[in-house]
Amino acid sequence: MKALLLLAGVPLLFAQDAAVIEGSAFNRLTNAPVAGVVVELALASATAERLYTATSDATGAFRIADVKEGDYVASFQAPRGYLPPQTADPECKPFHAARGAIVRLKVPMRPLGSVRGRVLDPDGKPVPRVRVELFKVHYAGGAIMTTDARGEFSEDGLIPGYYQLRARPVLPGTPLGRKPEDVSPLAPKPPEGEGWIWAPTYYPDSIDISGAETIAVHEGSGLSGYEIHLRSAPVYHLRGTVSDDEGKPAGGVKLFLLSEIGWGRAEAQAESGKDGGFEFPAVRAGDWRITAEAQRGTLTWVGSVELRMPQHDFDDVKVNIDPPFALDGKVEGAPPGKLRPMVELEPVISHESPDCSLGDDGTLHCEKVYPGRYQIIVLGHIPGYYLKSVLVNDRDVRGQEVSLDRGTPPIRVILKPNAPRVRGTVEDGAGAVAVLIDADQDHTDAFQAVRATRCDGEGRFDFDGLYPATYYAFAYVPNGNVETGAVREAVFTLGLKQQAQTVRLEEGDTATLALKILPWPE
Repeated sequence: MKALLLLAGVPLLFAQDAAVIEGSAFNRLTNAPVAGVVVELALASATAERLYTATSDATGAFRIADVKEGDYVASFQAPRGYLPPQTADPECKPFHAARGAIVRLKVPMRPLGSVRGRVLDPDGKPVPRVRVELFKVHYAGGAIMTTDARGEFSEDGLIPGYYQLRARPVLPGTPLGRKPEDVSPLAPKPPEGEGWIWAPTYYPDSIDISGAETIAVHEGSGLSGYEIHLRSAPVYHLRGTVSDDEGKPAGGVKLFLLSEIGWGRAEAQAESGKDGGFEFPAVRAGDWRITAEAQRGTLTWVGSVELRMPQHDFDDVKVNIDPPFALDGKVEGAPPGKLRPMVELEPVISHESPDCSLGDDGTLHCEKVYPGRYQIIVLGHIPGYYLKSVLVNDRDVRGQEVSLDRGTPPIRVILKPNAPRVRGTVEDGAGAVAVLIDADQDHTDAFQAVRATRCDGEGRFDFDGLYPATYYAFAYVPNGNVETGAVREAVFTLGLKQQAQTVRLEEGDTATLALKILPWPE
Protein backbone atom coordinates (compact mmCIF):
# COMPACT_ATOMS: atom_id res chain seq x y z
CA MET A 1 0.00 0.00 0.00
CA LYS A 2 1.21 3.46 -0.84
CA ALA A 3 1.95 5.91 1.93
CA LEU A 4 -1.27 7.00 3.59
CA LEU A 5 0.00 10.34 4.77
CA LEU A 6 2.46 12.52 2.91
CA LEU A 7 3.56 15.82 4.42
CA ALA A 8 5.78 17.73 2.07
CA GLY A 9 6.87 21.33 2.26
CA VAL A 10 7.22 22.70 -1.28
CA PRO A 11 8.51 26.28 -1.69
CA LEU A 12 6.25 28.46 -3.80
CA LEU A 13 7.51 30.53 -6.70
CA PHE A 14 6.18 33.70 -5.13
CA ALA A 15 6.43 35.30 -1.73
CA GLN A 16 3.84 34.04 0.70
CA ASP A 17 3.53 34.39 4.46
CA ALA A 18 1.07 31.52 4.90
CA ALA A 19 0.95 27.81 4.11
CA VAL A 20 -1.50 25.94 1.90
CA ILE A 21 -3.04 22.65 2.99
CA GLU A 22 -4.38 20.51 0.18
CA GLY A 23 -5.04 16.87 -0.45
CA SER A 24 -7.49 14.16 -1.44
CA ALA A 25 -9.95 11.82 0.25
CA PHE A 26 -10.43 8.35 -1.21
CA ASN A 27 -11.98 4.95 -0.54
CA ARG A 28 -9.33 2.90 1.25
CA LEU A 29 -10.32 -0.30 -0.56
CA THR A 30 -11.01 0.92 -4.10
CA ASN A 31 -9.06 4.23 -4.24
CA ALA A 32 -12.21 5.89 -5.64
CA PRO A 33 -12.56 9.58 -4.67
CA VAL A 34 -14.85 10.42 -1.76
CA ALA A 35 -16.77 13.69 -1.82
CA GLY A 36 -18.19 15.47 1.21
CA VAL A 37 -15.36 14.75 3.63
CA VAL A 38 -15.02 17.66 6.09
CA VAL A 39 -11.40 18.44 6.96
CA GLU A 40 -10.77 20.52 10.09
CA LEU A 41 -7.45 21.88 11.32
CA ALA A 42 -6.66 22.84 14.90
CA LEU A 43 -3.46 23.87 16.61
CA ALA A 44 -1.67 20.81 17.97
CA SER A 45 -1.40 22.53 21.35
CA ALA A 46 -5.16 23.23 21.63
CA THR A 47 -7.11 20.73 19.57
CA ALA A 48 -10.53 21.83 20.86
CA GLU A 49 -10.71 24.91 18.61
CA ARG A 50 -11.03 24.28 14.86
CA LEU A 51 -9.33 27.10 12.99
CA TYR A 52 -9.64 26.02 9.35
CA THR A 53 -12.20 23.92 7.47
CA ALA A 54 -12.58 22.50 3.97
CA THR A 55 -14.77 19.91 2.24
CA SER A 56 -13.68 17.47 -0.46
CA ASP A 57 -15.28 17.90 -3.88
CA ALA A 58 -16.47 15.30 -6.39
CA THR A 59 -12.86 14.39 -7.20
CA GLY A 60 -12.06 13.95 -3.50
CA ALA A 61 -9.84 17.08 -3.53
CA PHE A 62 -9.81 19.77 -0.83
CA ARG A 63 -7.73 22.92 -0.26
CA ILE A 64 -7.20 25.39 2.59
CA ALA A 65 -5.25 28.56 1.81
CA ASP A 66 -3.75 31.23 4.09
CA VAL A 67 -2.88 28.89 6.96
CA LYS A 68 -0.63 30.58 9.48
CA GLU A 69 2.67 28.89 10.25
CA GLY A 70 2.41 26.42 13.13
CA ASP A 71 1.90 22.84 14.26
CA TYR A 72 -1.53 21.45 13.44
CA VAL A 73 -3.70 18.38 13.89
CA ALA A 74 -6.25 17.38 11.25
CA SER A 75 -9.58 15.75 12.06
CA PHE A 76 -12.21 14.47 9.63
CA GLN A 77 -15.97 14.07 9.36
CA ALA A 78 -17.14 11.34 7.02
CA PRO A 79 -20.13 11.35 4.67
CA ARG A 80 -22.70 8.56 4.95
CA GLY A 81 -21.24 5.14 4.30
CA TYR A 82 -17.71 5.87 5.51
CA LEU A 83 -15.67 5.91 8.71
CA PRO A 84 -13.03 8.69 8.91
CA PRO A 85 -9.46 8.26 10.19
CA GLN A 86 -9.30 7.90 13.97
CA THR A 87 -7.06 9.60 16.52
CA ALA A 88 -4.40 6.86 16.43
CA ASP A 89 -4.13 6.89 12.63
CA PRO A 90 -1.19 8.61 10.90
CA GLU A 91 -3.56 11.07 9.21
CA CYS A 92 -4.40 12.51 12.63
CA LYS A 93 -0.82 12.99 13.81
CA PRO A 94 0.52 16.56 14.30
CA PHE A 95 2.34 18.16 11.37
CA HIS A 96 4.11 21.45 10.74
CA ALA A 97 2.87 24.03 8.25
CA ALA A 98 5.77 26.29 7.31
CA ARG A 99 5.44 29.74 5.74
CA GLY A 100 5.31 29.59 1.96
CA ALA A 101 4.91 25.81 1.88
CA ILE A 102 2.28 23.42 0.56
CA VAL A 103 1.32 20.54 2.85
CA ARG A 104 -0.32 17.64 1.07
CA LEU A 105 -2.58 15.18 2.91
CA LYS A 106 -3.85 11.86 1.67
CA VAL A 107 -6.94 10.81 3.60
CA PRO A 108 -8.13 7.19 3.28
CA MET A 109 -11.80 6.69 4.18
CA ARG A 110 -12.98 3.31 5.40
CA PRO A 111 -16.18 2.07 3.72
CA LEU A 112 -18.78 0.81 6.19
CA GLY A 113 -20.50 -2.56 5.96
CA SER A 114 -24.09 -3.72 5.52
CA VAL A 115 -26.23 -6.72 6.44
CA ARG A 116 -29.48 -8.10 4.99
CA GLY A 117 -31.76 -11.01 5.78
CA ARG A 118 -35.28 -12.05 6.68
CA VAL A 119 -37.32 -13.51 9.53
CA LEU A 120 -39.53 -16.58 9.05
CA ASP A 121 -42.03 -18.45 11.21
CA PRO A 122 -41.66 -22.20 11.91
CA ASP A 123 -43.53 -22.95 8.66
CA GLY A 124 -41.11 -20.85 6.61
CA LYS A 125 -43.50 -17.93 6.09
CA PRO A 126 -42.10 -14.36 6.32
CA VAL A 127 -43.02 -12.38 9.44
CA PRO A 128 -43.44 -8.58 9.19
CA ARG A 129 -42.99 -6.11 12.06
CA VAL A 130 -40.35 -8.12 13.92
CA ARG A 131 -37.70 -6.10 15.72
CA VAL A 132 -34.25 -7.23 14.59
CA GLU A 133 -31.31 -6.32 16.82
CA LEU A 134 -27.73 -6.44 15.59
CA PHE A 135 -25.48 -5.93 18.60
CA LYS A 136 -21.74 -5.84 19.16
CA VAL A 137 -20.10 -8.83 20.80
CA HIS A 138 -17.44 -6.94 22.75
CA TYR A 139 -19.12 -3.59 23.42
CA ALA A 140 -22.58 -2.15 23.87
CA GLY A 141 -24.38 -0.75 20.86
CA GLY A 142 -25.33 -1.85 17.37
CA ALA A 143 -28.32 -1.37 15.09
CA ILE A 144 -32.08 -1.87 15.32
CA MET A 145 -34.20 -2.85 12.31
CA THR A 146 -37.83 -3.82 11.66
CA THR A 147 -38.86 -6.42 9.10
CA ASP A 148 -41.00 -5.21 6.20
CA ALA A 149 -44.08 -6.85 4.65
CA ARG A 150 -41.84 -9.56 3.16
CA GLY A 151 -40.14 -10.27 6.48
CA GLU A 152 -36.92 -8.66 5.24
CA PHE A 153 -34.50 -6.45 7.15
CA SER A 154 -31.42 -4.47 6.14
CA GLU A 155 -28.92 -2.08 7.68
CA ASP A 156 -26.23 -0.03 5.94
CA GLY A 157 -23.51 2.00 7.57
CA LEU A 158 -22.23 -0.65 9.99
CA ILE A 159 -18.93 0.04 11.71
CA PRO A 160 -16.63 -2.93 11.04
CA GLY A 161 -16.44 -5.30 13.97
CA TYR A 162 -17.99 -8.43 15.45
CA TYR A 163 -21.75 -8.71 15.90
CA GLN A 164 -24.54 -11.09 16.84
CA LEU A 165 -28.06 -10.98 15.46
CA ARG A 166 -31.45 -11.73 16.95
CA ALA A 167 -35.06 -11.41 15.84
CA ARG A 168 -37.41 -10.25 18.58
CA PRO A 169 -41.17 -10.67 18.02
CA VAL A 170 -43.19 -7.68 19.18
CA LEU A 171 -45.86 -9.13 21.47
CA PRO A 172 -49.08 -7.49 22.70
CA GLY A 173 -48.80 -5.75 26.07
CA THR A 174 -45.01 -5.45 26.01
CA PRO A 175 -43.19 -2.08 25.98
CA LEU A 176 -42.72 -2.41 22.22
CA GLY A 177 -46.23 -3.71 21.55
CA ARG A 178 -48.53 -1.13 23.11
CA LYS A 179 -49.91 -0.11 19.71
CA PRO A 180 -51.71 -2.82 17.69
CA GLU A 181 -50.06 -1.64 14.48
CA ASP A 182 -46.62 -2.39 15.98
CA VAL A 183 -47.38 -6.00 17.00
CA SER A 184 -45.87 -8.83 14.95
CA PRO A 185 -48.65 -10.73 13.09
CA LEU A 186 -48.05 -14.12 14.72
CA ALA A 187 -50.54 -16.59 16.17
CA PRO A 188 -51.47 -15.47 19.73
CA LYS A 189 -49.95 -18.67 21.07
CA PRO A 190 -47.12 -20.80 19.65
CA PRO A 191 -47.93 -24.38 18.60
CA GLU A 192 -47.01 -25.60 22.10
CA GLY A 193 -50.00 -23.67 23.53
CA GLU A 194 -50.46 -22.16 27.00
CA GLY A 195 -47.38 -21.40 29.04
CA TRP A 196 -45.27 -20.70 25.93
CA ILE A 197 -44.48 -17.46 24.05
CA TRP A 198 -42.76 -16.50 20.84
CA ALA A 199 -39.17 -15.91 21.92
CA PRO A 200 -36.34 -13.68 20.70
CA THR A 201 -34.34 -15.95 18.40
CA TYR A 202 -30.62 -15.59 17.84
CA TYR A 203 -29.20 -16.24 14.40
CA PRO A 204 -29.36 -18.88 13.16
CA ASP A 205 -32.00 -20.60 15.35
CA SER A 206 -31.23 -20.41 19.10
CA ILE A 207 -33.27 -18.96 21.97
CA ASP A 208 -30.08 -18.83 24.07
CA ILE A 209 -27.25 -16.39 23.43
CA SER A 210 -24.74 -19.24 23.73
CA GLY A 211 -26.06 -20.52 20.41
CA ALA A 212 -25.67 -17.19 18.61
CA GLU A 213 -23.29 -17.15 15.66
CA THR A 214 -20.76 -14.31 15.51
CA ILE A 215 -20.90 -12.22 12.35
CA ALA A 216 -17.72 -10.47 11.20
CA VAL A 217 -18.50 -7.18 9.44
CA HIS A 218 -15.48 -6.02 7.45
CA GLU A 219 -14.81 -2.76 5.64
CA GLY A 220 -17.13 -2.46 2.67
CA SER A 221 -18.64 -5.91 3.20
CA GLY A 222 -22.19 -6.45 1.97
CA LEU A 223 -23.53 -9.39 3.97
CA SER A 224 -26.83 -11.03 3.00
CA GLY A 225 -28.80 -14.23 3.28
CA TYR A 226 -29.26 -14.22 7.05
CA GLU A 227 -32.47 -16.15 7.73
CA ILE A 228 -33.82 -16.46 11.26
CA HIS A 229 -36.57 -18.99 11.99
CA LEU A 230 -38.54 -17.88 15.04
CA ARG A 231 -38.80 -20.25 17.96
CA SER A 232 -40.88 -20.39 21.13
CA ALA A 233 -40.06 -20.99 24.79
CA PRO A 234 -41.87 -21.87 28.04
CA VAL A 235 -42.37 -19.02 30.51
CA TYR A 236 -42.78 -18.71 34.28
CA HIS A 237 -43.77 -16.14 36.94
CA LEU A 238 -41.09 -13.86 38.38
CA ARG A 239 -41.99 -12.04 41.60
CA GLY A 240 -40.11 -9.89 44.10
CA THR A 241 -40.02 -6.78 46.26
CA VAL A 242 -38.45 -3.33 46.05
CA SER A 243 -36.91 -1.62 49.10
CA ASP A 244 -35.48 1.86 49.60
CA ASP A 245 -32.13 2.81 51.15
CA GLU A 246 -33.60 2.34 54.65
CA GLY A 247 -34.90 -1.15 53.86
CA LYS A 248 -38.55 -0.01 53.73
CA PRO A 249 -40.93 -1.26 51.00
CA ALA A 250 -40.94 1.09 48.00
CA GLY A 251 -44.17 1.46 46.08
CA GLY A 252 -44.74 3.08 42.71
CA VAL A 253 -41.35 1.98 41.38
CA LYS A 254 -41.10 1.23 37.65
CA LEU A 255 -39.22 -1.97 36.87
CA PHE A 256 -37.82 -3.00 33.50
CA LEU A 257 -36.84 -6.54 32.53
CA LEU A 258 -33.92 -6.81 30.11
CA SER A 259 -32.51 -10.00 28.64
CA GLU A 260 -28.91 -11.17 28.85
CA ILE A 261 -27.51 -8.64 26.39
CA GLY A 262 -28.85 -5.81 28.58
CA TRP A 263 -29.26 -3.64 25.50
CA GLY A 264 -32.20 -1.99 23.79
CA ARG A 265 -35.80 -1.68 24.99
CA ALA A 266 -37.00 -3.81 27.90
CA GLU A 267 -38.95 -6.98 27.18
CA ALA A 268 -41.41 -6.34 30.00
CA GLN A 269 -42.33 -3.59 32.45
CA ALA A 270 -43.98 -3.68 35.89
CA GLU A 271 -44.68 -1.37 38.82
CA SER A 272 -44.34 -2.15 42.51
CA GLY A 273 -47.37 -1.95 44.81
CA LYS A 274 -47.58 -0.20 48.18
CA ASP A 275 -45.97 -3.22 49.82
CA GLY A 276 -43.07 -3.04 47.32
CA GLY A 277 -44.21 -6.22 45.58
CA PHE A 278 -44.01 -6.68 41.80
CA GLU A 279 -44.57 -9.45 39.25
CA PHE A 280 -43.51 -10.32 35.72
CA PRO A 281 -45.97 -13.04 34.60
CA ALA A 282 -44.14 -14.50 31.58
CA VAL A 283 -40.37 -14.83 31.86
CA ARG A 284 -38.19 -17.33 29.99
CA ALA A 285 -35.47 -19.30 31.77
CA GLY A 286 -32.02 -17.75 31.47
CA ASP A 287 -30.01 -14.68 32.48
CA TRP A 288 -31.81 -11.39 33.09
CA ARG A 289 -31.31 -8.00 34.64
CA ILE A 290 -33.94 -5.82 36.27
CA THR A 291 -33.50 -2.05 36.41
CA ALA A 292 -35.73 0.08 38.62
CA GLU A 293 -36.40 3.80 38.90
CA ALA A 294 -38.67 6.07 40.91
CA GLN A 295 -39.05 9.81 41.14
CA ARG A 296 -38.69 11.11 44.70
CA GLY A 297 -39.05 14.90 44.69
CA THR A 298 -36.43 16.32 42.33
CA LEU A 299 -34.26 13.18 42.44
CA THR A 300 -34.48 9.95 40.47
CA TRP A 301 -33.79 6.90 42.63
CA VAL A 302 -32.54 3.83 40.76
CA GLY A 303 -31.56 0.24 41.39
CA SER A 304 -30.61 -2.89 39.47
CA VAL A 305 -30.08 -6.58 39.96
CA GLU A 306 -28.89 -9.51 37.83
CA LEU A 307 -30.49 -12.92 38.14
CA ARG A 308 -30.77 -16.36 36.54
CA MET A 309 -34.36 -17.38 35.97
CA PRO A 310 -34.87 -21.11 36.68
CA GLN A 311 -37.24 -23.37 34.75
CA HIS A 312 -40.00 -22.75 37.28
CA ASP A 313 -41.68 -19.83 39.06
CA PHE A 314 -39.30 -17.62 41.08
CA ASP A 315 -40.70 -15.57 43.99
CA ASP A 316 -37.80 -14.06 45.92
CA VAL A 317 -36.12 -11.30 43.89
CA LYS A 318 -34.85 -8.37 45.95
CA VAL A 319 -34.34 -4.95 44.32
CA ASN A 320 -32.98 -1.93 46.22
CA ILE A 321 -33.30 1.66 45.02
CA ASP A 322 -31.06 4.51 46.13
CA PRO A 323 -30.71 8.26 45.51
CA PRO A 324 -27.66 9.57 43.66
CA PHE A 325 -24.59 10.95 45.36
CA ALA A 326 -21.46 12.89 44.37
CA LEU A 327 -17.98 11.36 44.32
CA ASP A 328 -14.72 13.31 44.21
CA GLY A 329 -11.18 12.39 43.29
CA LYS A 330 -7.85 13.67 42.07
CA VAL A 331 -5.48 13.01 39.18
CA GLU A 332 -2.01 13.16 40.73
CA GLY A 333 1.41 13.40 39.11
CA ALA A 334 0.38 14.95 35.79
CA PRO A 335 2.76 17.50 34.24
CA PRO A 336 1.99 21.23 34.59
CA GLY A 337 -0.53 22.58 32.11
CA LYS A 338 -4.02 21.65 30.97
CA LEU A 339 -3.13 18.27 29.48
CA ARG A 340 -5.03 15.68 31.52
CA PRO A 341 -6.50 12.23 30.87
CA MET A 342 -10.27 11.76 30.94
CA VAL A 343 -11.72 9.78 33.84
CA GLU A 344 -15.08 8.03 33.49
CA LEU A 345 -17.13 5.78 35.76
CA GLU A 346 -18.62 2.96 33.69
CA PRO A 347 -21.51 1.18 35.47
CA VAL A 348 -21.66 -2.59 35.21
CA ILE A 349 -25.48 -2.51 35.37
CA SER A 350 -27.22 0.83 35.55
CA HIS A 351 -29.17 3.35 33.51
CA GLU A 352 -26.46 5.79 32.53
CA SER A 353 -22.91 6.81 33.33
CA PRO A 354 -22.33 9.53 35.95
CA ASP A 355 -21.35 13.04 34.87
CA CYS A 356 -17.62 13.45 35.57
CA SER A 357 -15.53 16.59 35.11
CA LEU A 358 -11.83 17.22 35.61
CA GLY A 359 -10.49 20.63 36.68
CA ASP A 360 -7.25 22.21 35.52
CA ASP A 361 -5.70 21.30 38.87
CA GLY A 362 -6.58 17.61 38.38
CA THR A 363 -9.61 17.69 40.70
CA LEU A 364 -12.19 15.07 39.72
CA HIS A 365 -15.89 15.54 40.47
CA CYS A 366 -18.64 13.07 39.52
CA GLU A 367 -22.38 13.73 39.87
CA LYS A 368 -25.33 11.33 39.62
CA VAL A 369 -23.42 8.34 40.97
CA TYR A 370 -25.61 5.51 42.19
CA PRO A 371 -24.47 2.73 44.53
CA GLY A 372 -23.28 -0.24 42.51
CA ARG A 373 -20.40 -1.83 40.63
CA TYR A 374 -18.28 0.25 38.26
CA GLN A 375 -15.11 0.21 36.23
CA ILE A 376 -13.03 3.39 36.51
CA ILE A 377 -11.88 4.14 32.97
CA VAL A 378 -8.88 6.40 32.30
CA LEU A 379 -8.79 7.63 28.71
CA GLY A 380 -5.91 9.28 26.91
CA HIS A 381 -2.14 9.07 27.18
CA ILE A 382 0.12 11.96 28.16
CA PRO A 383 3.50 11.76 26.36
CA GLY A 384 6.17 10.58 28.77
CA TYR A 385 3.71 9.61 31.54
CA TYR A 386 1.93 6.38 32.39
CA LEU A 387 -0.98 5.31 34.56
CA LYS A 388 0.55 3.76 37.67
CA SER A 389 -2.62 3.06 39.65
CA VAL A 390 -6.26 3.89 40.28
CA LEU A 391 -6.83 3.79 44.02
CA VAL A 392 -10.11 3.25 45.86
CA ASN A 393 -9.70 2.65 49.59
CA ASP A 394 -5.94 2.38 48.88
CA ARG A 395 -6.56 -0.61 46.57
CA ASP A 396 -5.47 -0.53 42.93
CA VAL A 397 -8.60 -1.22 40.86
CA ARG A 398 -7.25 -0.74 37.33
CA GLY A 399 -9.23 -2.99 35.00
CA GLN A 400 -11.36 -4.33 37.85
CA GLU A 401 -14.94 -3.88 38.99
CA VAL A 402 -15.26 -1.88 42.19
CA SER A 403 -18.28 -1.15 44.39
CA LEU A 404 -18.98 2.56 44.94
CA ASP A 405 -21.35 4.02 47.51
CA ARG A 406 -21.80 7.13 49.66
CA GLY A 407 -18.99 6.11 51.95
CA THR A 408 -16.41 5.67 49.20
CA PRO A 409 -13.42 7.99 49.78
CA PRO A 410 -12.05 10.16 46.96
CA ILE A 411 -10.64 8.28 43.96
CA ARG A 412 -6.92 8.75 43.32
CA VAL A 413 -5.58 8.42 39.77
CA ILE A 414 -1.78 8.26 39.95
CA LEU A 415 0.39 9.16 36.96
CA LYS A 416 4.17 8.74 36.83
CA PRO A 417 6.87 10.09 34.48
CA ASN A 418 9.46 8.00 32.60
CA ALA A 419 6.87 5.96 30.77
CA PRO A 420 8.25 3.08 28.71
CA ARG A 421 8.12 3.51 24.96
CA VAL A 422 8.06 1.15 21.98
CA ARG A 423 8.84 2.12 18.43
CA GLY A 424 9.70 0.13 15.36
CA THR A 425 8.72 -0.99 11.91
CA VAL A 426 6.50 -3.60 10.29
CA GLU A 427 7.84 -5.38 7.22
CA ASP A 428 5.74 -4.29 4.20
CA GLY A 429 3.57 -2.60 6.82
CA ALA A 430 2.30 0.63 5.25
CA GLY A 431 -1.21 1.04 6.67
CA ALA A 432 -0.95 -2.06 8.85
CA VAL A 433 -1.96 -1.96 12.52
CA ALA A 434 0.66 -2.54 15.20
CA VAL A 435 -0.65 -3.85 18.53
CA LEU A 436 0.72 -4.10 22.05
CA ILE A 437 -1.27 -6.04 24.66
CA ASP A 438 -0.44 -6.64 28.30
CA ALA A 439 0.56 -10.32 28.61
CA ASP A 440 -1.18 -10.49 32.00
CA GLN A 441 -4.53 -11.96 31.02
CA ASP A 442 -6.10 -10.70 34.24
CA HIS A 443 -5.51 -7.06 33.28
CA THR A 444 -8.81 -6.30 31.57
CA ASP A 445 -8.64 -2.50 31.32
CA ALA A 446 -8.92 -2.39 27.55
CA PHE A 447 -8.11 1.31 27.35
CA GLN A 448 -4.71 0.76 28.97
CA ALA A 449 -3.89 -2.92 28.41
CA VAL A 450 -4.47 -2.90 24.63
CA ARG A 451 -2.79 -0.30 22.44
CA ALA A 452 -3.11 -0.20 18.67
CA THR A 453 -1.91 2.26 16.04
CA ARG A 454 -1.77 2.37 12.26
CA CYS A 455 1.68 2.37 10.73
CA ASP A 456 2.73 5.24 8.49
CA GLY A 457 3.68 4.93 4.84
CA GLU A 458 7.06 3.44 5.77
CA GLY A 459 5.56 0.87 8.12
CA ARG A 460 6.74 2.75 11.23
CA PHE A 461 4.89 2.85 14.54
CA ASP A 462 5.41 4.50 17.93
CA PHE A 463 3.78 3.80 21.32
CA ASP A 464 4.24 6.24 24.20
CA GLY A 465 2.63 6.42 27.62
CA LEU A 466 2.97 2.68 28.31
CA TYR A 467 3.18 1.29 31.83
CA PRO A 468 5.86 -1.19 32.96
CA ALA A 469 4.75 -4.73 32.03
CA THR A 470 5.37 -7.64 29.70
CA TYR A 471 3.63 -7.18 26.36
CA TYR A 472 2.79 -9.24 23.29
CA ALA A 473 3.53 -7.31 20.10
CA PHE A 474 2.25 -8.09 16.62
CA ALA A 475 0.89 -6.47 13.46
CA TYR A 476 -1.95 -7.31 11.11
CA VAL A 477 -3.57 -5.91 7.98
CA PRO A 478 -7.00 -4.58 9.00
CA ASN A 479 -10.17 -5.35 7.14
CA GLY A 480 -12.16 -3.05 9.35
CA ASN A 481 -12.12 -2.03 12.97
CA VAL A 482 -11.11 -4.70 15.46
CA GLU A 483 -12.32 -3.93 18.99
CA THR A 484 -9.96 -4.36 21.89
CA GLY A 485 -12.16 -7.18 23.20
CA ALA A 486 -11.60 -9.03 19.93
CA VAL A 487 -7.84 -8.44 20.24
CA ARG A 488 -7.87 -10.07 23.68
CA GLU A 489 -9.85 -13.01 22.31
CA ALA A 490 -7.46 -13.45 19.37
CA VAL A 491 -4.40 -13.35 21.63
CA PHE A 492 -5.50 -15.40 24.63
CA THR A 493 -8.23 -17.68 23.21
CA LEU A 494 -7.32 -18.16 19.55
CA GLY A 495 -3.57 -18.50 20.15
CA LEU A 496 -2.18 -15.39 18.49
CA LYS A 497 0.22 -14.95 21.41
CA GLN A 498 2.15 -18.00 20.18
CA GLN A 499 3.20 -16.05 17.07
CA ALA A 500 3.59 -12.60 18.68
CA GLN A 501 6.85 -11.11 19.93
CA THR A 502 7.25 -10.69 23.69
CA VAL A 503 8.84 -7.58 25.17
CA ARG A 504 9.43 -6.71 28.82
CA LEU A 505 9.37 -2.98 29.63
CA GLU A 506 10.58 -1.32 32.80
CA GLU A 507 10.16 2.33 33.74
CA GLY A 508 12.15 4.56 31.37
CA ASP A 509 12.81 1.80 28.79
CA THR A 510 12.66 2.41 25.05
CA ALA A 511 12.39 -0.73 22.93
CA THR A 512 12.75 -1.01 19.16
CA LEU A 513 10.88 -3.83 17.45
CA ALA A 514 10.82 -5.25 13.94
CA LEU A 515 7.47 -6.94 13.37
CA LYS A 516 6.02 -9.05 10.60
CA ILE A 517 2.35 -9.10 9.64
CA LEU A 518 0.42 -11.98 11.20
CA PRO A 519 -2.84 -13.41 9.82
CA TRP A 520 -5.85 -12.47 11.91
CA PRO A 521 -7.58 -15.58 13.31
CA GLU A 522 -11.28 -15.65 12.41
